[in-house]
Amino acid sequence: MLEEKKWLEEFLKAPLSDEEKRDIDAGVEAMLKDGSFSGTPSFGTGGMRQVTGLGSNRLNRFTIAKLNIALSKSIKKGTIVIGYGL
Repeated sequence: MLEEKKWLEEFLKAPLSDEEKRDIDAGVEAMLKDGSFSGTPSFGTGGMRQVTGLGSNRLNRFTIAKLNIALSKSIKKGTIVIGYGL
């Protein structure tokens, strides 16, 4: 549970809407138990796939922003490959 609280604290630093803040306040205990803050979504060959919703381990504005930052840093370093298969 300590790790989940660390992810919750990081997530709460993001620019959240008033509605998102209310939703978190109302259900933070359930969200800590259901895995919403059990890490971050993984990125694999199929891209980033996860349940949408609030939390560091869900797809939302926070996690997509972090993905875009990482992608832009990778492109800047020249270490990214984008492929397409039929």
